[in-house]
Amino acid sequence: MTRHPDTSSADTLDSLRREIDRVDDALHDLLMQRAILSAKVRKTKQTDRHELVLAYRPAREAAMLRRLRARHHGDLPFAAIARIWREIIASSTQLQSPYGLYICGGANMLAVHDIGRFYYGAMARIHVHDNPRAVIDAVAADPSGLGLLPAPEPRSDPWWPHMQDRWKRDFGIIAGLPFFRKTASPPATPTILVIAHAPFEPSGDDTTLVVLGTDQSLSAGDIDRRIGASGLAGHILQETTGQGKTGARRILLALAGCLHADDPALGAMIRTGETMTILGGYANPIIEGDAT
Repeated sequence: MTRHPDTSSADTLDSLRREIDRVDDALHDLLMQRAILSAKVRKTKQTDRHELVLAYRPAREAAMLRRLRARHHGDLPFAAIARIWREIIASSTQLQSPYGLYICGGANMLAVHDIGRFYYGAMARIHVHDNPRAVIDAVAADPSGLGLLPAPEPRSDPWWPHMQDRWKRDFGIIAGLPFFRKTASPPATPTILVIAHAPFEPSGDDTTLVVLGTDQSLSAGDIDRRIGASGLAGHILQETTGQGKTGARRILLALAGCLHADDPALGAMIRTGETMTILGGYANPIIEGDAT
């Protein structure tokens, strides 16, 4: 008896493939439409006399990805969606205002390079420098540049005093990477901080980095009590002694929320003769598996 192919199964498979092709065409159409809208955003900013130096706005992107995470369902992992959207967003911001990345050489250079490519796309130019201070100086001289610096750790070489010494309005820390994590272990804190000529803006769930300058002998417990008494939540990241223009002890703090210089809680933390400098901050990351 001669067996014949199951034509109904083949027809079904061909139909499904045609439907996938239709979806792919629709996605491509929408991406081209999005590029047109990005061009209109650029023209509108130019017409309205906005300063179009750096189109990158990490707070808006963080809110966008959180919104997508909240509505996501189905078998496709959100990690794949996050990667796709990062390339879309990066290409869109590059079309509005091209920018380059400045990173440090050394043992972690390839890892930082890969994270830079993941978050800022294939179009971004990457410049390698010898150390964090050189990255800070390069970004300070480039209004459209982004600097990727290692997040401070208790025993790492502190680069942020050099950032504080060069601090000025709208030049500081604006993001933390990676923004998307599959688990909360290691702790959900950035391994890279991003600096740029742009404001640190609220995303709805943020951390602010501030430097307390003091001549007082304060223990970690003293700092914790000050933070708690001011109504804030936070902790010490790193500290230096006798460096910088003032020679005072400088303590880097991570505080919950998007705080500004006139925030009463920050004012409540400092004493006579002390200083408080906001270096910027970052949107707290999405942790895959968080309840949404």
